[in-house]
Parts: sequence; structure tokens; C-alpha cells
Amino acid sequence: MERREIASGIFIKRHHPPFNLGAVRLDDGCIVVNTPPIPEASYAWRREAQAFGGRIRYLVITNADALHLVGALLWQVPLILSPAAADIIDQLDERNWEILRQEAEEALQGFDIEALRLLSLPPRPPYLIHGPRATLHAAYDGRPRTLTAFTVPDLPNGALWLRLEEESLLFADDSILVGEAPLVARGVDRQAWLERIIQLAGDPRLHLLVPGRGEAPIHPARLEEMVELWRMMEHSARTLAARPQGEGVGQATQALRQTFFPHKGKRSNTARRLHESLDNWAADLRGDPESDEEEDL
Repeated sequence: MERREIASGIFIKRHHPPFNLGAVRLDDGCIVVNTPPIPEASYAWRREAQAFGGRIRYLVITNADALHLVGALLWQVPLILSPAAADIIDQLDERNWEILRQEAEEALQGFDIEALRLLSLPPRPPYLIHGPRATLHAAYDGRPRTLTAFTVPDLPNGALWLRLEEESLLFADDSILVGEAPLVARGVDRQAWLERIIQLAGDPRLHLLVPGRGEAPIHPARLEEMVELWRMMEHSARTLAARPQGEGVGQATQALRQTFFPHKGKRSNTARRLHESLDNWAADLRGDPESDEEEDL
């Protein structure tokens, strides 16, 4: 997809995996939102941002996972990210880098990831900005431009959002999406997640939203589609929870895919995310024990 200007000096670009990349021009450079994990694509996005925005002042990372962090570490620019993401970077050594890189590989099945396999541990970024909230007062075309990055603790995966105050515009993370299925892991607070979606959908201060994945930009009211999907997933998961593990998950996945994503194939990434989410949701409701494998990062 070509770069698209969605407001004065604010751009988005879709990429694979289906991140919604962003860039915000300032009078003295630009701020970039996310970068792909595949090295060639990541470097190409950096060159593009520099070509139209000048010096990259910060790279904002909206999730603390391998797909978001691997490409970001290649840029060697200051990062704005959640404390969870900063903790992962602080723990990186050769062993943990290999784990992170392999996680990115597994999530990128079906893509050309040869260059990703060859990556060695990059130097630590110049510095990290992390915490509950960070505000940058800047300007664009002689007018104030205020950017506020803030963590969203009731969402999974180290969520961080970026709000542009004057434009009433928000860049969200991967937990907010339309036109794609959410990936619901074991043990997450699903009720808090749903409440956050509903709150965002009805936020009167917000005029334009860039979800982490899927269609973008959208009016916040479009999140009602995600609410409807969420409630149907919950209903399916409760039905599945009354059955033995794995029984009926494929059929339930197909029903949801045909209802909400009829243009997506049976082996699509969307179908995979639906299947995994329903399996996890039902397992939580049944009280199935989680894997004994310890997290390395």
C-alpha cells in the first residue's frame, strides 16, 4: 500500500505482517509509529520516513512483542515504548535475542524471513522513553502539535497508544482492530479489554482512529464491529468450554470467519487467530492448566 496522508502531515501505511505503520511530520523532523520486523522492509520504511519527514526524532512502539521489537532495534534511534517493552530490551543478550528472533519467525510463517534468520544482536538503542505517559510539545507548519504517548495497562502485551491532541487522532495497538481478528491469549482480562473497546468507540474527544492492524483510518464508532465480534467469540467460547479440549473449535472458527470475514480463506492468518483465540478462551473458562513452560523474556 502506498503511504497515505490522513491529516495534515500525518501518514499511515499498511505493511506485512499487517501493521498499520504511521509517521507524524514536525517542523524539526518526524515521529514514526512502528516498523516491520523483516529487515529489508524495516530499512525501506526508515528510508521512506526520512525522505519525506527528515530526521527521525523518535520511533514509537505500540506493543511489547517480537514482531514489533525486532525491526525497531535495527533503526538505532530513540524509542518511545511501554515499560514492558523496555524490560525486554534491557534483558537482551545473545540468548534472549535468539528467543525474540525465533518468536518473530514463528509469527511470520508464510513470509520470506531468510534475512531475519541471519540477524545478530543489534546494539542497544540510543535511549528509551518509557513510563505511564510522555508528552512532546512540538510544531508543524507553524502550528502547535502535541503528542501524548501513554500505556494502557488493562490491555495485554505492553500496549502503548499515541494521541495527537490538536487533531483528535489516536494510534492504537494490536488489541484494537477492525477487519481482522484479535488474538486472545490465555489469562488475559477479557472483560477489561472489552470495556476499553467500548470506551474508545464512544470517546467524544476522538475523531479519527488508526488501529494496530486491519482497516485504517476509521471513525471510532466502527469499533462497534469489534464489540459484536467479541460477544460472538465469547458465546462460542462458552459453548466450547462445555466440551472436551479442542472439540468443535474448527467448526466454531469457520462459522465466525464466514460471518465476519467472508473474504478470508480457511488457512488465512485471520482464521488462525480466531482458532487460537477460541481455544484459549474456552481453556480459560474450563480452568485448564496453562503450559508449564517458563517464559524466557
